[in-house]
Amino acid sequence: MKLEQFIRKNQQLALSLGKEESAVVIYLMHILNYSSSELYLHMGDKVTDFILDKFEDEFRLYLYENKPIQYIVGYQTFYGYDFLVDDRVLIPRFETEELVENILELYDNYFAGMQVDVCDIGTGSGAIGITLAKEEPNMSVTITDISFDALEVAKANNNRLNANVNILQGDMVQPLYGMKFDIIVSNPPYIPDSEEVQSLVVDNEPNIALFGGNDGLK
Repeated sequence: MKLEQFIRKNQQLALSLGKEESAVVIYLMHILNYSSSELYLHMGDKVTDFILDKFEDEFRLYLYENKPIQYIVGYQTFYGYDFLVDDRVLIPRFETEELVENILELYDNYFAGMQVDVCDIGTGSGAIGITLAKEEPNMSVTITDISFDALEVAKANNNRLNANVNILQGDMVQPLYGMKFDIIVSNPPYIPDSEEVQSLVVDNEPNIALFGGNDGLK
């Protein structure tokens, strides 16, 4: 079987099980260490025993055991950077890239070329704060989270991406007393407790990063 046929077959299987077909390509790129363009160039290759064994051992966790593909491969690409993720942190969403884009645009509009202090509250994996530090060298970034476990992941991402952000533990603004910032950004838990959430999300990702009380505003 050619790789292209293998991908289509497993995408159809994923869809039939209510899963996302994109996970097939994400997983193949991971195990083959291919970029998306490299994978496209190899569509005519024969599927190897290595690929078949990997799909049987690991991809089934996504299809049949409801484990997010990002936790299986161990990372999520966000704004062009690969962030380590596991069940200690929320998986960064593509929609949150818009928040980063807006912050960078606001910086250009109000602070262009100036050194500024930035804080990302409730950082999780560090995706927002670390990306800002990487994209704009004039930003001195502090990231915070209430979860010690989440901050362990954020520290690993900070070191891996050489972002040099300041990391503080505490609830919301609690660790920031006495400090001043030019920009404060946050993507806090905002889902009301009573709202139904996809099982793939609620059964795997930390609920403390998802739910924000009765109305989502706690």
